[in-house]
Amino acid sequence: MEVVLLPHENYADVAALIARAFRDDPLTCFMLPDPATRRWSMEWIHTRWFRVVGALGGTFTTQGGGGVAVWWPPGGRDRITLWRIARAGLLWTPLRVGWAYTQRMREAYADVERHAEAFRAPHWYLDILAVDPASQGRGLGGALIRHVTERADRDRLPCYVVTHNLRNVPYYERFGFRLLRQTDLAPGLRTSSLEREPAR
Repeated sequence: MEVVLLPHENYADVAALIARAFRDDPLTCFMLPDPATRRWSMEWIHTRWFRVVGALGGTFTTQGGGGVAVWWPPGGRDRITLWRIARAGLLWTPLRVGWAYTQRMREAYADVERHAEAFRAPHWYLDILAVDPASQGRGLGGALIRHVTERADRDRLPCYVVTHNLRNVPYYERFGFRLLRQTDLAPGLRTSSLEREPAR
């Protein structure tokens, strides 16, 4: 299965894919509790988020679509600046999506940052992994993970991921990730961070 860089002209389509894939995700439901506006809000947010992370060179899709992965390469975190966020239009988020979402997003970001304290050595960070519900079960997610973990193995670099869905923990463990830490973000919402050391 071929994995390719996501073309910028596909950002809106992939944002819609993420909205479908994460419609009932625990973190999504925490940040966007109103199902009537959830899909539109996710599409608006992620279309602009791709304008930020697309320049990092770690945003991949499967040939023909159906899945997407956003990986931050080593040093990528330092390139996500307020200037990039402003140029992408994300500073309008409180007015377009709402102040309540903005506050919950800040809480979630701070939570992820607390977990990320363990990730200061050069690494690949998996920010988003999404497969369209209509394409799940075909190995697209695995292909998007292996595309980077194999490169990380060659470069002797670790990989990290943070998830707010407990069902994802055993899934990532299948690809060599191991659970590092779990904390509670909100009642019924648990954050898990996992690390994958390069294969020997």
